[in-house]
Amino acid sequence: MKHIILFCFLINFVSCSEKEIYSFEIVRENDGFLRSGPIALDVNKLNFPDLDFEKEFVLFKKEQDKSTPIPFQIDDNEKLWFVHVTGNTSYYFEKKENVIPKNKKMSFVKKNGNLIISREDKPLLAYRYGMTYPPEGIDSVFKKSGYMHPIMTPNGDTLSRIQPPDHYHHYGIWGPWTHTQINGKRVDFWNLRDRKGTVLFKEFVSTTSGTVYSSFEALQEHIDLITEKEPQVALNENLKVTLWDLDRPDRHMIDYSSNFSTPLESGVLFEAYRYGGGIGMRFTERWHKDNCKVLTSEGKDRLTADGTNAR
Repeated sequence: MKHIILFCFLINFVSCSEKEIYSFEIVRENDGFLRSGPIALDVNKLNFPDLDFEKEFVLFKKEQDKSTPIPFQIDDNEKLWFVHVTGNTSYYFEKKENVIPKNKKMSFVKKNGNLIISREDKPLLAYRYGMTYPPEGIDSVFKKSGYMHPIMTPNGDTLSRIQPPDHYHHYGIWGPWTHTQINGKRVDFWNLRDRKGTVLFKEFVSTTSGTVYSSFEALQEHIDLITEKEPQVALNENLKVTLWDLDRPDRHMIDYSSNFSTPLESGVLFEAYRYGGGIGMRFTERWHKDNCKVLTSEGKDRLTADGTNAR
């Protein structure tokens, strides 16, 4: 396995023109590689007292004899985020007076039960917090909230799908568990038709947007429907989704992260099972085994990937 080691050198200097500049370089070591993607600097560890980076500084990428300003964004944890381009690259912050306010490339809007994330007003992702019902004539047990759909490409193509006629319980990108045990009874949060469990949106924890990314955190409840007295919350899920602007016309990147906890004293047992474990993805009906390929980070394909781990 190749290990990627990232070195970030930060140097403080003042030029002859008395400009206040802080420079650093991102380099790769040996045969490691560094792909394009988000990079974070911990502002609290930079030891620059009384500096407001967002209001006072401009970040530049240095390329030979040319310097290009690039956007950055600071999150609630004082991490400064920007998008790094593959390879060794030099950057520097320069303190500027009267810095022009940064335009928000990434934005979100809540509309008709959907939280929609857009880049420069082009929708790329929607999270459904309102209830979606199945088509008329189909059992209402298949109703659902708390899933992502549609997932869009930069040119507007829809990749995800919900409620296919043979699997009404499939909802774009969603987070059910299949084989669990609660107090010795099996509870299935995936197969809604069995009426044993479901996963629903409860509330938003936070939302943010800026020049580099837009994100939301949502609380979802995994509800056990077969308890003796009344349905109970078996799992609390904190879902965080971040859509990154990679400053490229042909791609963007989505981070999907879930943390699970249980309020039950007896806990929840997750049984070993080949699928249905915390995340499910249903994509467009146009994709099938004859026109697309499967490839994992470990080099596994459609025939060999099932049941294996991947990054």
